[in-house]
Amino acid sequence: MERQELQEFLYFLTRNKMLTREQQRKIILLLTDERSPALGKARKKDGTSRVHNPQGVVNFLRLFSIDDSLKWYTHEWDKPEPFSIQSLIDNANNNHKKLLKFCFGDENEGVPASLFYHVWNFINPDKTNTILTDQLGRPFDTKWSDVIDWCKNNPGFWPGKYITSQGHSFENDINRFKRTIEFRTDVDTDQTFGFQIRTLIKHTISGAVKLEFSDSFDTLGLDAKLYCNVKALFMGITKLCNWVAAYKNKGDCLVIDLQYENGCYILSLLHKGSSMTGPKSKIDGLSGDFRTIRETLFSVCDLEISGLFNGSNVSIVALDSSCYSIGNSIISPTTINNIQDPLIGVCYKLKLYI
Repeated sequence: MERQELQEFLYFLTRNKMLTREQQRKIILLLTDERSPALGKARKKDGTSRVHNPQGVVNFLRLFSIDDSLKWYTHEWDKPEPFSIQSLIDNANNNHKKLLKFCFGDENEGVPASLFYHVWNFINPDKTNTILTDQLGRPFDTKWSDVIDWCKNNPGFWPGKYITSQGHSFENDINRFKRTIEFRTDVDTDQTFGFQIRTLIKHTISGAVKLEFSDSFDTLGLDAKLYCNVKALFMGITKLCNWVAAYKNKGDCLVIDLQYENGCYILSLLHKGSSMTGPKSKIDGLSGDFRTIRETLFSVCDLEISGLFNGSNVSIVALDSSCYSIGNSIISPTTINNIQDPLIGVCYKLKLYI
């Protein structure tokens, strides 16, 4: 089967409403193993087929706020009984299989391996050589495995006040870690969703085009509370802004808006006056920078791009529940629809679940 035929068949399979999601996934696994050496290698490296599922990531990350056996890895101890490091060690070990199921196995909920290991390596009671970084790429001084000895020497005390070798409290790293998996509202203004996104876009665009933030962005951005892989979201937005900067000759203004619809936040970046050109393969999402962005934002948010492409108004559904990956490799092409409404530029819409 030639590459184009394979893409068309995968496109049909992933949008065949007569098949269940599990049937679609099993067929794709068989097809990619037997017909595509490259995808076969990708599967062997990870071995997991995943459906794009931001809500599954929300369910995974929310456990660290609502599950009492996991909550205290990311919250200050405020229970009446003394803190017990042994209980946290036992809880981590007991919860390991439960957390794994979100990421691996046939019934996984679409959590990417990179996010799973980011979380597990922070709470893991065993020391590892893994260096964890926050959404800005800065390393953490301390993980839970680093404070076990201190806790055993200070029984009953929560280790938040433990001072790391870098002169920071462990509480500082706990709060930093929370900001890698959740946008919170009980934080200083410079840690809110709106402030962080505004800062990221301004830093990335760096004067290439004029920026206009809507009133709705300013209002909703202050109170937006949601769970996601914040580092991956930042990386995806950075890549989109780099696209805008690269095509600044087509339009000198980027409008940033935020809306709340049906329990989701819709972040849109409208590059006024811009357009898209090239072969159709450029927007099928299976190669190049477009594929990279899809893989970066997989299970982070839905992504739709609309604009003028080769003279036609189109909507490109880049990430939705029809999108599959094997390991971290996207195997489903985008959905491309012609639209009638006139467009004033290229718009990137990111749908963030809460």
